[in-house]
Amino acid sequence: MQFSEEALNSFADGLHAVGGVNFPNSTVKARITFYKTLYYTVEDMIGTGGLAWDLDECSVYGSNLQWTSYITVNPLGEWIRGNKIPWYEELVQVMKHSRLDV
Repeated sequence: MQFSEEALNSFADGLHAVGGVNFPNSTVKARITFYKTLYYTVEDMIGTGGLAWDLDECSVYGSNLQWTSYITVNPLGEWIRGNKIPWYEELVQVMKHSRLDV
């Protein structure tokens, strides 16, 4: 599913109503793309042998060998490594049933 300009306007209007900040559609689209990419990357990492999600630490963990192997294939893993993503479980709830194209 690809978001129409009307849908992006609706998202931007909703963010303005909740947070009082006017975001241009390009910013809304960039944020959706970022969260979508992050979600699918972490899901891919978890599906890769040796990497797993730590609920208590809110981060991905694994051996140095597994991290090195994964980062070679997907450089975004370097950013995820060592960073906590405390809102990841909420992101899963939003993204798990969708294949959003922005």
